[in-house]
Amino acid sequence: MFTLAVLENRDERIGASIVKAIKKHARKFDTSVLLSCADEYEYFHGVGADLLIISPGAKPDTRRTLRAKCILMPGDLLNSFKAVESDYVISYGMSPRDTITASSISDDGVQISLQRELVTLKGEVVERQELPLVPLKRSTPERIMSVRGATLLLGLPQE
Repeated sequence: MFTLAVLENRDERIGASIVKAIKKHARKFDTSVLLSCADEYEYFHGVGADLLIISPGAKPDTRRTLRAKCILMPGDLLNSFKAVESDYVISYGMSPRDTITASSISDDGVQISLQRELVTLKGEVVERQELPLVPLKRSTPERIMSVRGATLLLGLPQE
């Protein structure tokens, strides 16, 4: 079983989108997931999550240390915390330095690019690639990148 923690503002609904993706692939996805969401860093103090997802709208707290096996966070927040205790950190955002980024944004949607390989929570390697186009609808590219990053790390199919 994997534990996921999502640090998000109440209106971002990243955790809900991840749950929706897991349910969509429930028959193929043979891993249990415990998901917790909050908008306060205090809630995650001492939590040993397998995956900690920091939302694009999260407010950095320089007094806190982030702890998780893997942390998925906006690249522009990488230097905003006192310390990060993690096996690996995956960044997402609009910078070419980010592992997960938008290679193009149009009226049709967002094309997400995996800039370098990553290892899923199950230990499988995901190669660099362009992911299928995601319609923008009422979302933002950063929110889409955070959900896509989480589903990649969980090993879910990218349709």
